[in-house]
Amino acid sequence: MSHLKETQTTDDTTQEDSCVQFVSGKKVIVLPNDPPSRKPEDGYILVSDPMATAVDNLGVSGLLIHYASILAVKNKVDLHTGPQWDELVEGLDTLRICSELFSNATIDDLPKVFGYVNYKLSPRHQITLFIVLSGIFKTTDWMRFERQVVEKEEFEISAVVWAFKIGPRGLTLGRSKGKKELETLLEAEEAWIAANRNAVDYGESKKALLQLAAGFVEWGTSAAGFIGAK
Repeated sequence: MSHLKETQTTDDTTQEDSCVQFVSGKKVIVLPNDPPSRKPEDGYILVSDPMATAVDNLGVSGLLIHYASILAVKNKVDLHTGPQWDELVEGLDTLRICSELFSNATIDDLPKVFGYVNYKLSPRHQITLFIVLSGIFKTTDWMRFERQVVEKEEFEISAVVWAFKIGPRGLTLGRSKGKKELETLLEAEEAWIAANRNAVDYGESKKALLQLAAGFVEWGTSAAGFIGAK
């Protein structure tokens, strides 16, 4: 998300309201890994978020260890020791890089984001990335997961694609606000739709995200088959 005007919260602003964006009168959550632009544009307000600052103060290593600990508890993995712990940290670091690539990409560049995952990552890094994301989604059947969340959780585009978009930073920020992963991913989608629905190229951009989501789901299905065959 770009062209955001930074403001300060008032005394009567709740903690929940301290990280929201008002777009055309609608309150939505700011995509949590997008920094405010230095070129403000009318209609977009980014409210100062102390929680985001706290997450950023963790640093890269601290962020990875913090969210890996959340996933470890969630998936019953030993904390800070053993090969499964190492896989979580490594996979989250790869997801962090994917998120940075995604956030810096234009709609026309999205195929390059998928190409990085599908062609540039080593087999080991692909496996650990898949393990981490499957831990986030709580399933290795991404196709079924995607179908179910679109039907039940009211995603218009995808849950999988937003996990790649917001990465461990966005997911950690969501957790710091007491939100589960699906809530954070849905809010990321709602924020993108609210910010882009009036754009001339909205249909084209949405189609590109749907295609990217389909590519990621297909990649995840292949990764699941590869791991299952080992």
